[in-house]
Amino acid sequence: MNAPGETESSLSGARRNERWSYCRLTPGATVFWCGLSGLLVWFAHRRLWHSDLWDHINYGRQILLTGRVPSTEPLLPLCAGEPMVNVAWGAQVVLAWVLETRWLGLPALQIGYAALIVLATAAVVCCVRQQSRSWVFGMLAAVMFLVVNWQQLLVIRPQLVGVTGFCTVLAVLVTNLFRRRAVLIVLPLLFGVWANLHGSFAMGLTVMGVWAAGRFASVYSRTHAVRIAVRARDVRRLLLLILLCALATLINPNGIRVYREILTIGRHPNIATMFEWDPLSLHMKQGKAAAVATGLLLVSMLLSRRRCRPEQLLAVVLFGGLTVWSSRMINWFAPVAAVFFGIHAAAVWRSWRGQPKFNRSHRRSMAFTVVSVVAPAIALLLTPLGRQTITWQPPPVPSLLSTQTPVALGDFLSQRATPVPGLTFVPAEWAGYLMYVAGDRLQPMVNVHVHLIPVSVWSDYMRLMHGPPDWRTLLDRYNINMVIADRSRHGRLIRRLQNSTAFERQYEDPRAVLFVRSQQARR
Repeated sequence: MNAPGETESSLSGARRNERWSYCRLTPGATVFWCGLSGLLVWFAHRRLWHSDLWDHINYGRQILLTGRVPSTEPLLPLCAGEPMVNVAWGAQVVLAWVLETRWLGLPALQIGYAALIVLATAAVVCCVRQQSRSWVFGMLAAVMFLVVNWQQLLVIRPQLVGVTGFCTVLAVLVTNLFRRRAVLIVLPLLFGVWANLHGSFAMGLTVMGVWAAGRFASVYSRTHAVRIAVRARDVRRLLLLILLCALATLINPNGIRVYREILTIGRHPNIATMFEWDPLSLHMKQGKAAAVATGLLLVSMLLSRRRCRPEQLLAVVLFGGLTVWSSRMINWFAPVAAVFFGIHAAAVWRSWRGQPKFNRSHRRSMAFTVVSVVAPAIALLLTPLGRQTITWQPPPVPSLLSTQTPVALGDFLSQRATPVPGLTFVPAEWAGYLMYVAGDRLQPMVNVHVHLIPVSVWSDYMRLMHGPPDWRTLLDRYNINMVIADRSRHGRLIRRLQNSTAFERQYEDPRAVLFVRSQQARR
């Protein structure tokens, strides 16, 4: 028989070992952290795609200079006075501030871009891991998420904040964390920040509404009583959360007008000309990926012994339908499909093979913990920002930007001694970058914020791209004295300008050609 002192000592030792066990990680958790670290390094080395980034930076720089969020379009002369509800103003300010900060710059934008993708992926993995108790299927779900949403993830823009926020909200709902009191504070704070960074917070509210409708349907199917279903604990908690989060989104410079902007932007006539808003089809790479993912998801849900809850079916149908309607909606379908696939595929595996080996081992070790801590630290050092911090030497700008960015043309415009008066016809995708580097030397006809551009102006821009017979009349109408054409897309317009005595070629490279009117029109 042990002495009392020995018994108390053994109990305290057991408690101490139990506390330390939480610091020891399993092999699965270590692979997870190493995988996220590798993902961070890979995306942090991706060249920044130019199409959306620079317009957002230009708007952010304008806000920093004036100290206010504009209510009308501030950059394009042809859009002067056009009402502007800038939902992404916060993200634009952050982008501009990071770029203008000497010790951050483009490498910091790269790592911020990578971090958002890593956070979204981590939310998917942790959600599936918590529900399936399997790191393997959590990582399979992450692979599906990345593959299906690959085309959208390649572009750096405020929308990535929305994807991360959506994945976080989905994880909170799937893991039932919404039942905790702290979420009543944390989630509205998230939506308050989200509403000042990107308009996709509406999709977060939508998925919460889907969850509330699913829990209502689940209770109603058992009780056949609307009153009981409405008063169910989960339904009441979700409705309260939706109300609190919706109220939090109103704390922004535009107030309730953000909802009108979000609901109407997709119906703007100019949006119909943007290919990424087209309905999803199998001719698209992301259409093929979505089709394969949908097939795997449906098979796993049909074969799974795990109950397929109403909210899961509603989410798949709603976000899948939205994706078919507009391919850009794949941002919200990808995490939904990945999470539910991971959960039900794990259940199918267990029903076929019993408890798999990767779930039998719960061996924990401090060595795994050390590796999990060291891997992200090494990953940060391997990024361009890490190397810049160590050497105090920023990488060359061309090596950080996409090869499609007109860097050489931007250098030519920024060094031009005398600016050309009037407007410039320039591809909308290049306008933001060239406007950033050239400053007042360039006043583009349009940019990629097509919903702010008058329909007639955008229509004439689209016609000019193809070099119509009345190209000279269109250039005169808008007082365009300088034309920048993309060799790969504006061949006919380039030929017409070359054959005209009214314009002379002043610059060319393998990607772009610049023409200036010989006798410049002034207004």
